[in-house]
Amino acid sequence: KEKNMFFFIPVNLNSNKIFSQLLTLKSTKYFFKDNSKLIRQNKNLNSSLKSIDFPNPTSKKVNRLNTDETIQKIIINLQKISNEKTFFDFCITNREHLSYCLLYRLTALKLKAEVDSKSENQSKNIENFRKKILENILFIDQPVSQALILSEKRIKEIMESSMEENFILNKIGEDPTSVSCFWIVMQAALTAWEKKDNTENSKKPSQIYEKIKKIQIVFYNSSKHNSLLAQELVFLQKSFENKTFLNSDGKNQQDLIEGLKLLISQLEKLPSNSYGPLLEKTLKICNKIMGEKFGSKIENLDNFKISFPLNSVQTESRLI
Repeated sequence: KEKNMFFFIPVNLNSNKIFSQLLTLKSTKYFFKDNSKLIRQNKNLNSSLKSIDFPNPTSKKVNRLNTDETIQKIIINLQKISNEKTFFDFCITNREHLSYCLLYRLTALKLKAEVDSKSENQSKNIENFRKKILENILFIDQPVSQALILSEKRIKEIMESSMEENFILNKIGEDPTSVSCFWIVMQAALTAWEKKDNTENSKKPSQIYEKIKKIQIVFYNSSKHNSLLAQELVFLQKSFENKTFLNSDGKNQQDLIEGLKLLISQLEKLPSNSYGPLLEKTLKICNKIMGEKFGSKIENLDNFKISFPLNSVQTESRLI
């Protein structure tokens, strides 16, 4: 059971060569906000995206949404865009806003339209609109998604080894993407195991937890890898160590919120039993900072309701 607790993303590297194609790039302060320079494979996506150029600074400035923008306004803004290049520019510039909740809302609206015979065309339009957003998300997220797969693979290799420090250091990564994703997988595993042990009132930590904890100690003591870590992850690392550490620099608060929201948008896509506890902790921290700065919090499914009219059931069953 322990062996299957945490490594959930299937590893199939035969067709995934994206990381051998990565450009050498200089990391921004908040790395997860700037993936536009990374090469993507998109042969399984909309062919119109294959030769698309990434947005320039002017385009980013025009398309940029407010940090605390509502899902309703995001959908309205996306609906106004007919040009595919502009649509892509909007999506990559505002990736942290394209959340699971937004996609869920579109699905709910589609289902609501389906029960109304007069809205059949609207249902199809909503479905195509949602599909278009999802295609852009998959394309934008490829480097990080692939880095997470490779990070899980490397951590599994470490745990199956003799756990020597040099071996661990060599497996963490050499660039901001791989190091940051290694941290995410490592921290997600620790958080998931801690929650599991607390729920089951375990007197002794599991062997897997002890191994991951050793990996964390080696990581934290490596100045080289900490210097490559995305700043929102540095902030989370400090806040996990010290619960009173939630006072960020006011000048960088907006960047921090955007970085945390982008991390949340990545964690939402991953298996909830292994990444859910880290997602919960990140959401709580991000909402606290957003509450202090904007008086709001990230929209989720708790405050979203949509009602469906009941249709009569046509059946020959004697039970109905």
